[in-house]
Amino acid sequence: MLRATTGDLAAGSDFISASLHAAQPLGHFETLFDVETYVTRGTATSNSTIVFLTDGFGLNLVHNKLLADQYASRTGLRVLVPNFLPDGGLSLSTIRLSEKLAASVRWYNFFGHARRASSGLKITIILAAFSFKVRRTFPSVLNYVRAVRASLPLGSKLGIAGFCLGGHWSSRLCAEHATERGGSHLVGAHFTAYPSNVDPGEFASLANRFKVPQSLALGDRDDDLPINEAHLLETNLRRVYQDNLDRLEVRIYEGCGRGFALRVDPQADENELADVALEQAVAWFRRWLV
Repeated sequence: MLRATTGDLAAGSDFISASLHAAQPLGHFETLFDVETYVTRGTATSNSTIVFLTDGFGLNLVHNKLLADQYASRTGLRVLVPNFLPDGGLSLSTIRLSEKLAASVRWYNFFGHARRASSGLKITIILAAFSFKVRRTFPSVLNYVRAVRASLPLGSKLGIAGFCLGGHWSSRLCAEHATERGGSHLVGAHFTAYPSNVDPGEFASLANRFKVPQSLALGDRDDDLPINEAHLLETNLRRVYQDNLDRLEVRIYEGCGRGFALRVDPQADENELADVALEQAVAWFRRWLV
């Protein structure tokens, strides 16, 4: 297992409390295959394409567009960020509520504890409603990705990048055929950072179908995928890829929780490992798609 470390990274870098900033996205919006899509392009002559599946904040959060821009500029490829989420994703007010929930409160501060409890209740309600709305979204994701793949010129390849919720979907796409009728595998290369709702056995089973080249970036402080399960996931995947270990990469990022790969503000100290994760993804896609 590869480990990424930095002495400057703040402990427990949880995405839900990610800082916002004013950098401007470089791409534009188009309607592709009936889905609103953020499109950003690199300068390579290759027609290979990356579909970028976001976390729950979706296109409401500028970080997702900025990171997609980085993927495009550094790989040279076209990157598509489809909007499958209701209202474009979770409201950014959820970030503020999470900051209140995470704030330190002295034991005797009754009103402070009350504010934290209220924030926690609001977050629970928001996330429950959001989960209900997106529970049947995967067929739409699959249809879109198949349409993108079918539109590519002969010889071009399709990469998938998935983060959190998007990582749950992207891992499932790796087990899908390019068409409903079957045929070759849909995905040419896969990168995922802190995929959500991961069962180590199920993830490995999905990977086993086509053994798509997979690169994973996981945090050792991810409450959704504890470190012992991350180790189990890697063990299971190594078993799947034992005859093709060059098609598998798993990196554990020390001191990182959910969301570290999306800290794309170059002014922030905690972005050092976000840059490492970016280079991990870029190198992987350049290796398998370009």
